[in-house]
Amino acid sequence: MFRAKQPHSNLAARMGRWSADHWKTATFGWLALVIVAFGIGGAVGVKNVDPNTAGPGESGRMDRILDAGFKQPASESILIQSSTARAGDPEFEAAVADVVSRVSKTADVQNVKSPLDAVNSGQISKDGRSALVEFDISGDKVDASDKVAPILDEVDAAKKAHPGYFIGEFGDASAMHAVDTAFSFTASSAP
Repeated sequence: MFRAKQPHSNLAARMGRWSADHWKTATFGWLALVIVAFGIGGAVGVKNVDPNTAGPGESGRMDRILDAGFKQPASESILIQSSTARAGDPEFEAAVADVVSRVSKTADVQNVKSPLDAVNSGQISKDGRSALVEFDISGDKVDASDKVAPILDEVDAAKKAHPGYFIGEFGDASAMHAVDTAFSFTASSAP
């Protein structure tokens, strides 16, 4: 028995049947559509996201607020260590007090936190042989490496005044200063 073609009620089935019967037209039609889409995309252009701008949402809003006026100062710390003396010993406390005094007198230093103050007791190690003097360099963190040289000079003077102690500075500005100094030395010593 011979059956007559029944019309397909499904749109996808009708499109599939037509594409099978007219495969050349369907293939070249899709190819033309892709070429037109690429042409329109090229004419409209591409919008690239600027990686230097803040992100979306609340985190982006916070980044924009911080960039607008809340410049973070460079944080620095000075480590004072002894292999023999401990916190509470007069000579240890004299070395710490000398470092605090020298740094506090330096221009561009702010928020000096002495480990000798009771509120900063967490800046002394559990064994009592190490103490941290923490402070900030005023202004923007980016410019701090230009301001740190006098502070480093005071730390060197404290080292000479207390030869039995390790006294060393570390932080944002001193690290950048060390890198800048290393690159300027390398550049000046090149043939």
